[in-house]
Amino acid sequence: MSNSHRRLIQLFFLFLPIWAFAETPAIEAQPLKLLMVLWRGETDAEHGFLDQLQKQRVAIDVTMINAKQDRNTLAEQLWQLAPKIDQFDIVYSFGTTASVMAKTIIQGRLPQLYNIVSYPAEAELLPASADSLPLTGATDTIPARLQLNVARQLFEIKSIGFLFNSREQNSRVHLEELEQLCAEMGINLKILRVAPNSESLANQLKRLQSAEIAVDTLYLPSDSYIISQSTLIMEALRQTPYKIIGANEIFVRDGALLAVAPDYEAIGRDLARRLIELQAGGFRSHLEPITVKQPRIIYSETTLKRLQIQIPLELAGKMVSVR
Repeated sequence: MSNSHRRLIQLFFLFLPIWAFAETPAIEAQPLKLLMVLWRGETDAEHGFLDQLQKQRVAIDVTMINAKQDRNTLAEQLWQLAPKIDQFDIVYSFGTTASVMAKTIIQGRLPQLYNIVSYPAEAELLPASADSLPLTGATDTIPARLQLNVARQLFEIKSIGFLFNSREQNSRVHLEELEQLCAEMGINLKILRVAPNSESLANQLKRLQSAEIAVDTLYLPSDSYIISQSTLIMEALRQTPYKIIGANEIFVRDGALLAVAPDYEAIGRDLARRLIELQAGGFRSHLEPITVKQPRIIYSETTLKRLQIQIPLELAGKMVSVR
């Protein structure tokens, strides 16, 4: 290159306006507008979900509604939002009841992520067609067979009482599974019917306290109503000889003997990763529900000692205690 050419290039850069060297400002992505439909307030599932999104620097603008375990309250809140549901980018729903009701209101206009739904197919939480927006999520189902197999390594089971809330679909499906298993295993099954906003639970607890019901084991399903009454149930049965199996960690923390239970926080984090995956694909992928990868065997050390039960060698090191 000749000296004259070099001089021309130097003059060109010398007289360029300063804005020519300024960096092009980055266009910040708009926060994802997320509607969270909660059945019984925030749980560890939501904490894990939101924390994972924050860790992965996903900008979100969250609106929460809480049904407080009341269908009428939830219906009213959802119907108020129905005319402006399109202001949101995606809906998150917790539990079967809230997820089904949210689906009814959304009518396929937005992607929906459900969480902690025990039986998504039975609840018809499936995308309407291959062209519809995603409807997917996470299930917390732990097979009753696994629950009973673990329990029978700790103690003998001859007769099980099952707290059954007929208003909850999860309880109905769980009961069908348990009926088949008990028939197969030669276990007598007694159905103890309970229902929200009635005296039925109090009456069943009195019958259990007085040993009117001849069972040695009590099984508590992952049912939002029964979970909400966990403290009351455990207080009533704390000094009884029943071995109580719960399908949720909350029961054990309140005094039940045993649970083979999902980790709600871990499921929430997995669902956050699912949201990021869907977002990257423009919310067009139809993905199978996330399932529980590593259920935890949780037991109450206090209750174990009170009932004088020994942990067998095959379970040693596999169980997590809570006091």
